[in-house]
Amino acid sequence: MAPSLSIRIFIRPPIDSSSTMSFPLLRLPEVALGEVVKNFIPIEILFLVQRSQKARRLISRHRRLHPIKITEVDGQSDSYVQIFYGDREVLRIFAVNQGKFNLFWRFKTRIAVRYLVHNEMDTLISFWTEKVKAFQEILDFLNEIFRIKEISFEIVKGPSNWVVPVFEYVKAKIGKSEASNGRHSIESERYPKVFSWLLGGLFRMDQLQGPFAWFMTTEILIALRNCKHINLEYIRLNAIDMNKVLREYTKNPGNLQELRITYPGDADLKGMVKGLNIVRFENKETNPKYWFITDNGIRFSLTKENIGAIMISRDN
Repeated sequence: MAPSLSIRIFIRPPIDSSSTMSFPLLRLPEVALGEVVKNFIPIEILFLVQRSQKARRLISRHRRLHPIKITEVDGQSDSYVQIFYGDREVLRIFAVNQGKFNLFWRFKTRIAVRYLVHNEMDTLISFWTEKVKAFQEILDFLNEIFRIKEISFEIVKGPSNWVVPVFEYVKAKIGKSEASNGRHSIESERYPKVFSWLLGGLFRMDQLQGPFAWFMTTEILIALRNCKHINLEYIRLNAIDMNKVLREYTKNPGNLQELRITYPGDADLKGMVKGLNIVRFENKETNPKYWFITDNGIRFSLTKENIGAIMISRDN
């Protein structure tokens, strides 16, 4: 069930802490504590678990009450983790190696941090000497406290050397835990190196976005067959190239469910399916559609969309 929270709430410390009333929250029975915790927003929970190891241990028992989504971003100038509750981003955690800090948070290790609201966004600046370790520990911490529904990676610069080991860490550890639905995605803005990782074995993911995939080769596209949903734009492969790809897919389609490719020009569907085991054809004026069978009996369709893209879909 999707989280019901949809209102943006900013956390502010009390002006006069001496005037506030205390409440023995952590002394509540476990069921009662769960009823209270489910009304907290994620940022409140994150601050609460930093109060003590006891708080962290007790609150983590109710982690299923707060499903979140995470996006790891390697931007032009900053690297950070976005935390989403429902469709709303509730916190952004930056990993930096310099700056001024006024608090300490415990992830796996004790780290200097600074909390602020920047451009109306709750932000945590954290100090790390190693970026890979930073994102691994941040993910472990979040996975301990919340139920991670989805993890995605967004890469907008190159090279991005830290993303690969972190992605592998997610797949090996967090992706196999009960905290995750096993949904992972990666988005590359424009760099060939991102896709070259796939030839080295990093090719199993739920979603793959390539807004500027002009460098795509047949070898890389074939290696992507274990990605479930692929969207690539500005591909320069011709009909002969795509025919080679489809022939390999018919031998082993992997986990591929859907492949959408945008061409700068016209796409020759007839040339793409040449020699395949065609079982059905619809001759529409602008969008003809072919169905073909793989060697292990799985049926795929190939059609052209109105916006100049082709779609290859597995029939379920």
